[in-house]
Amino acid sequence: MMNNKRWLRLSGAFLIGCSILAATSTTKAEDDVYSGYSGEDFLFNGAGHSGTLKAGIMDTIAADFAKKTGVNMAFDTFCCGIAKLEAAQEGGNVPWTIVAFSTMSDLILAERNNLLVKINPEIVPLDRLAPGGYDEYAIHGYPYAAVIAWNTNKWPVSGKHPQP
Repeated sequence: MMNNKRWLRLSGAFLIGCSILAATSTTKAEDDVYSGYSGEDFLFNGAGHSGTLKAGIMDTIAADFAKKTGVNMAFDTFCCGIAKLEAAQEGGNVPWTIVAFSTMSDLILAERNNLLVKINPEIVPLDRLAPGGYDEYAIHGYPYAAVIAWNTNKWPVSGKHPQP
């Protein structure tokens, strides 16, 4: 099992790989972020991710990260809530290097229950991320929204129709 400092460095390197260094060319300073991880195991938890999304992550971002670092990439999943993360933390054996939560509510609960390590800005260059796209504990990777739409032939805007 990795010590916390090593875990944090590896997590930071992966976050940089996912969020910032997706381009194929990197500078010498960016390459240094990837050094020193060869042979280590990295378990990414995509909480609630489907097979298609998992395959997309593993075939693109994770494959590029593994190639640059030499780490052994693997994907795991648990769905919904923080109970499994909380149990792993209480048992002293958290297998995941990084967790992608299913909902913002799960992230907030994990933060409030002290289940996460704060992002180290010396490892993750937060100044290169969009304001509001991260907090002390997480980078908000792929925000989405629910949109209400309806057939205006059935419910014309001028008449009775769904309301926000």
